[in-house]
Amino acid sequence: MRWRFLLPVGGLVLMSAFAPCAEATSSISQSDYSVSVDATTAVAQTFQMGSTSERLGNVQVYVVNVPSDDVTVSVFATAAGKPTGSPLGTVDGRSSDSGDWNSFNFGLTFALSANKTYAIEVQAVGTIGGTCSTSAFAGGTALFQSHGGWVTDDSSAASPDCVQDLAFSVQTAPIPGTVLDQHQDDHGVGAISHEELDVSNTMAQTFKPAISGELDGISLWTLGTMYAPVVTVTVQIRTVSGGAPTGKSLTSDTSSSSVLAQATSTVSGIQGTWVDFTFSSPPTLWAGTEYAIVFDGFAGWCGSSQASSYTRGRAFAFDPATQSWIAETDLTESSAPATVLRNWTFRTYMTASGATLPPTSAALPAGSENQAPFLPIAALIAASGAMTILVIRRTLPKTRG
Repeated sequence: MRWRFLLPVGGLVLMSAFAPCAEATSSISQSDYSVSVDATTAVAQTFQMGSTSERLGNVQVYVVNVPSDDVTVSVFATAAGKPTGSPLGTVDGRSSDSGDWNSFNFGLTFALSANKTYAIEVQAVGTIGGTCSTSAFAGGTALFQSHGGWVTDDSSAASPDCVQDLAFSVQTAPIPGTVLDQHQDDHGVGAISHEELDVSNTMAQTFKPAISGELDGISLWTLGTMYAPVVTVTVQIRTVSGGAPTGKSLTSDTSSSSVLAQATSTVSGIQGTWVDFTFSSPPTLWAGTEYAIVFDGFAGWCGSSQASSYTRGRAFAFDPATQSWIAETDLTESSAPATVLRNWTFRTYMTASGATLPPTSAALPAGSENQAPFLPIAALIAASGAMTILVIRRTLPKTRG
């Protein structure tokens, strides 16, 4: 690789800007483009999201010299600090004049999760900007393809091969919805992996909204992955019948009429954190009507054994042997039958519509528990405390085939 030095500009990093009568946006950037980086072979830049999940709007890269050729920018989840899996989004664009910032609009079509690290991959027949400074950007690093993998350029700053970070900017916008509606924040019981769960790889949590409106997204608490570096998790919102989710497992029910919305997200590493799911077409939910969050993935989902942790729904698991849903009282550990998983750890986010209940819906009980209407998302604080690890097992008769 060869670098060409340009006039330096200051670098900086994590800021928020609020404009009246406009959606608030946040920016993560590194603006020093004093070094020219060959992007003929794809290069990448990692960055970490802040404490809130937001939708990706624009990505900017500084083009030094890409004469009339396409520039391709992709955004990836990461594992061990390197891009992994399929791109979350890709935008191709014709480069502008050399020596200018180029914008790539991702259209707010997917969300980036709080505190997670992502990678911007850039490929172009030419050069883009970067910096040799080790202090320009502390939230990530430049990566280069080598022998089928990704490596960092760890040469000394005195060497021409010294690129520490690319010149880039990421603009994000808040996930729609200013209301935390239903939530159960206790995660004192953890199912280490669904590989340990004999009943199913499909879980569910029922809930009743306190307000009517659009369900913009949900969050689930995870201990992280153990058997794969990255796990893709699917979530569905379904109707409820007889107190249990309608339909069957996620693998057999992907387009059922009972599925109101579906979204995916990724889980990587072993850590306690919220995983966010946003719906591209938010379903309309009615206050007091029961719905189900149905989810899969070997991702160490957590929950509560306290009966009072959430009283407007309960935990379920799908039993493939009987093709039915198992309620909370059956989700026990053989070595500790007194420990019952009552509810999974979850949150729902709504945009209130002010609509009235449909005629067939039950009225919302007065003084209902576990609801926080019109609580700003920024005010949320995750629950903390001791963790009891619960491996959920249940012996089932084998099916005959």
